[in-house]
Amino acid sequence: MGVNNILYGDRRFEIIRYQLFDFSKIDDLIATDMDARVVGTLDKSASIWNNDMKGAILASNPKIIELINIYIDQLDGTNWQVKIFSNLESANEWINS
Repeated sequence: MGVNNILYGDRRFEIIRYQLFDFSKIDDLIATDMDARVVGTLDKSASIWNNDMKGAILASNPKIIELINIYIDQLDGTNWQVKIFSNLESANEWINS
């Protein structure tokens, strides 16, 4: 969550249009469903200042995908779009569409 605090506090946050997270080489993640909900809730609040964001997430591990889906559920009611991808090329195509 420390990274999010830095991002939200940066005056350029309002003009960021996409984020890319690469979990493709992570086999295990020490995070809980609650952690995913908290980050999602923080991002939902941040959507007040930047309501036009795409989040591309590279992941293939089922547990990580489960946590990402919990995170995505927290963004309901925002304009933020978040999708999971299996490769960087597809993620980049979507970001740039």
